[in-house]
Amino acid sequence: MCASVMATTRHKEEDIENIWDEQVLKALLEQCTDYDGRRKLRARLRTVMAEHKACADLVAVTGGSSAANLSGECEPLVSPSVDDSGTESGEDFRLLSPEILAEVQSALTRLEAALPGLDPVRREALVRLVTRLQTCLKLQP
Repeated sequence: MCASVMATTRHKEEDIENIWDEQVLKALLEQCTDYDGRRKLRARLRTVMAEHKACADLVAVTGGSSAANLSGECEPLVSPSVDDSGTESGEDFRLLSPEILAEVQSALTRLEAALPGLDPVRREALVRLVTRLQTCLKLQP
């Protein structure tokens, strides 16, 4: 990997895996001079682009079901602070709106139904995205 980009090989790969901005990856690719580093950056860029495309496809598949949410008519993501358990961990899911969680679950279900029709690269990217979302929301797959 590029010495000018990151310090150690293991650290570099972990850092690149945490970059989700196409422009940042493209800039790193332009700065990189060694073959292996450019190869890894191109692979990461392809993955990020596929995931962005998959997300756009998900929006197309789910239709306008969340159009009201995009126009600012959605419920707040958190309920009033009187429900706060006092934890500082940020994992108190009582603060998440049940409507939002239900909508996410519904979108994930529709996404899973659409997966067989996608090409393998997009399907893999979407499976990773769904898994990540389910993990973050502590949903059962």
